[in-house]
Amino acid sequence: EITSLPEGEFITNVLDGYVLSRQGEAAGVFYGYKTAGVFTTTAEAAAANLKVRNADTSLRTFAAGDVHFLEPNAEYADGIIDENDRTIIGDPNPDLTGALLSRWTWRHWELDVHCSFQLGGDMYNYQRSQLESMSSLHNQSRNVLNRWRGEGQLTDVPRATYGDPMGNARFSDRWIEDASYFKIRQVRLAYNLPINKPFIEGLSLWASVDNVFTFTRY
Repeated sequence: EITSLPEGEFITNVLDGYVLSRQGEAAGVFYGYKTAGVFTTTAEAAAANLKVRNADTSLRTFAAGDVHFLEPNAEYADGIIDENDRTIIGDPNPDLTGALLSRWTWRHWELDVHCSFQLGGDMYNYQRSQLESMSSLHNQSRNVLNRWRGEGQLTDVPRATYGDPMGNARFSDRWIEDASYFKIRQVRLAYNLPINKPFIEGLSLWASVDNVFTFTRY
């Protein structure tokens, strides 16, 4: 927890995302927009009646296929999605980290396994935010094949709009993922030759594999 700041809080821009430093909060929390999926129908979007303000101060209404952004701050709940609607959307600090070291022996054989893990903590997937924005002519990931294309379609990927006028790809909890993992860092197998000579205390033949596998949803 941040216990004291000269100005109370400040925001840092990191790769099109925002990190908030605020007194009373954890260090480095993600600061962006909360979402509630994608508007599946025109009626659903009309009922929410949310808008964005264009550069010329005119308003543009969210439609079917757009991301449903929330207004978590009651004092700024004016139906216009802007910077006043940003809030804490993730905490990169894990609840628990650790490592497991184990050794199995059988006769002259030894098997060592080194694992590490993290429980809790969020991560900003910047690469996915670029490969699923659908706002330019750049290559995109295969997940954009699941984008919204027609009335009533249930999906968590918004419609493709060049230039992204509604800001569907803005920094939001769409790009925040659970950073928990369990990683097998090293596996080492050794055979200790039974040698007992005055000039040799022992001889071991071994092989190891590093970064064997990582179990994670990130």
